[in-house]
Amino acid sequence: MQFRYSDVFYDHFTSPRNIGRPTGADLCGEYVSGLCGDSVRVYLDIEDGVIKDIGYNVCGCSVAIAAASLTSELLRGMTVEQALALTDEEIADKLGGVPDDKIQCSFLMHSAIEDAIKNLS
Repeated sequence: MQFRYSDVFYDHFTSPRNIGRPTGADLCGEYVSGLCGDSVRVYLDIEDGVIKDIGYNVCGCSVAIAAASLTSELLRGMTVEQALALTDEEIADKLGGVPDDKIQCSFLMHSAIEDAIKNLS
C-alpha cells in the first residue's frame, strides 16, 4: 500500500515558512543526518526564555522541508523548556505522519534546536 501524505504536509512542503536567518537571531544550531545526509541550520532569537523568532535553512527531502517549516511555526512563542519537550514523534504526527523509511528526516529540526539551545548561557 502506498503512503499518502496529508494536506498539512503538502502545505508546508510547497510553501515553507520562516526560511532564512531572522534579524535578531543570536543563536544557531545545526544537525546533519548520518542516515541520509539531510541537514538543517536553525537560527533563534530568544528573549526572557521565550522563542521570539526562528528561521532555518534546510537541505534535504520533502519530509525534511515540511518538518522544518511546521516546527518553526510551532516553536515561535514557546519557552525554551517547551521547545525541548516537543518530541520528534509529535512533529511527525502533526505532519499527518510520514513513511517509516523517512521518519529520521522529520527529526532534523528538533535536533538542531537542541544544538542551538545548548549554546544558550
